[in-house]
Amino acid sequence: MVELRRRTLLAGWAGTATLALTGCGTATGPQDPPGGGGRADLEALRLSVGGGFTTAATAFRTLPELVVTPDGSVLVPDPVPEIYPGPILLHLSARDLDPAGREALAEAVLASGLVTAPPPDFGTPAVADAPTTTLRVTLDGTETTLAANALAEAPAASGLTAEQEQARDSFRALVERCRDLETTVGPEHLGEPVPYEPEAVWLRTLPAPTDRVGQEPEPTVLPWPVAEVDLARLDVPTLVEGTAAEAVLAALEGRTELTWFRDPAGVVHEVLARPALPGDPPDGSL
Repeated sequence: MVELRRRTLLAGWAGTATLALTGCGTATGPQDPPGGGGRADLEALRLSVGGGFTTAATAFRTLPELVVTPDGSVLVPDPVPEIYPGPILLHLSARDLDPAGREALAEAVLASGLVTAPPPDFGTPAVADAPTTTLRVTLDGTETTLAANALAEAPAASGLTAEQEQARDSFRALVERCRDLETTVGPEHLGEPVPYEPEAVWLRTLPAPTDRVGQEPEPTVLPWPVAEVDLARLDVPTLVEGTAAEAVLAALEGRTELTWFRDPAGVVHEVLARPALPGDPPDGSL
């Protein structure tokens, strides 16, 4: 039996011309900071930047910038070729992070001063259509979520209080430390990167855009080769697992974002795909 789990997409992603807009900066977290004043056990971390003024396809295909998994892996997206059309399925690399490296990353998170009860208020800057930076981190079994809209875009004079500006400065510094992981934890605590092999894949389909027909480069239309996965039922993010995922990943390998697929009824679909990652929200969002 095909293992499919259909999920509801965030509002604003339905339809070809839909724009995904993210709301104001927020922060949620534990009532008591983890760690208890000593060393904290970093169990998971996920850094993502998404939303803002973008298309449904781009929003769906966006990958987290950094994922630290409970089993000690670090996942980061591979560089995307600056060509059009790009690959239909983006790839990631995996590296091992040893216990000392996890401890150094936990210390960086705690040193930011952002794991507080209650979490900091990042305010709502007067910036329209900007993405939201989100960091989810689990320390000592407690997950903290920090989210700030327009973290990189908001100017100093954007209607924020001094405390909110200070919290944003700390958040920006922490984000940069996460992005520069080798400096933060030390390269000796990171293994060599290897290709990440997903065991599942998120799919969603959109009606094939009619305004692309006749343009250069022209889309390539292929018959959909995975009978177990019904393209007509993928109007919301759907997690495909098991043998069906293996077949889908094989079908998408080497294809570009201008590869469209025709279902058995003759309907042509734009197929959006994203590798499934540990800790993915159940609705298929970042």
